[in-house]
Amino acid sequence: MEVLIGTLLKSTLIGPLGLAIYHYPSLELIGNDFRPLFKINFLAGIVAITIIYFTYNWYMSSIVVADANQWMIVVDNGKLVGCGIGLRQFIKPGQKFYKYSS
Repeated sequence: MEVLIGTLLKSTLIGPLGLAIYHYPSLELIGNDFRPLFKINFLAGIVAITIIYFTYNWYMSSIVVADANQWMIVVDNGKLVGCGIGLRQFIKPGQKFYKYSS
């Protein structure tokens, strides 16, 4: 069992969600010293959470909603993409939207 664990520790280990691949060839099995592996997995988790946070904020800022008493017109490169009262629309990069009261 110790030989198997030692072999696994010297080979590539996959971190949480498969995001961190950690290779530490000089790691020896001395007691239960998993601190280097924990640090890498912790940092990979922080990076993953940060990426998810900023992606979610970008997506939520791209959804535009007009009030029940407002017209909204969405234009992409001079062409009408959507229009309506109380419209809810995902705005892609490069699209413009205009709101005015009905």
